[in-house]
Amino acid sequence: TPTTSIDLYGDSWKKTGGEDWRTVKGELFYIGEKVKAGVAYTSQLRKKPATADFTLNVVSLFCEFKAGEDVSPFVRADISSSTVPGADKIEYYKMSKDGKPILLLVGVRFKVTDNLEVVPSLATVTYREGPGGITPRQDSIFRVTFVVKY
Repeated sequence: TPTTSIDLYGDSWKKTGGEDWRTVKGELFYIGEKVKAGVAYTSQLRKKPATADFTLNVVSLFCEFKAGEDVSPFVRADISSSTVPGADKIEYYKMSKDGKPILLLVGVRFKVTDNLEVVPSLATVTYREGPGGITPRQDSIFRVTFVVKY
């Protein structure tokens, strides 16, 4: 039976040095027999003493469908309203901190057994112009994820 799910989330993170991050997120998902699709909106306010407040807004779209018994292609897009401070320091997804990113992720989920999935994917990040007129070059990241359920 198809279902629709709404999820709302919020948190506050008091970091060292008086820095405070506040996040709110809303998600809407549809889960059918052959299709999963969703949209999410996240807004994060970052406050740090002696600096201007910074707000990061991201809209995400997601779709996955069953192409066969054990094969499910998927696509995801994340669109950021602004540059992402420290994005060049994210170990698992290094991005430029100088442009406004749009992430496009495509991949295929292969079910090997009931307890193992192999998920090759390609993430491509393009950038819109950031502060100072900087538009970074595109970044592409290929990865293979192994999902083990136990």
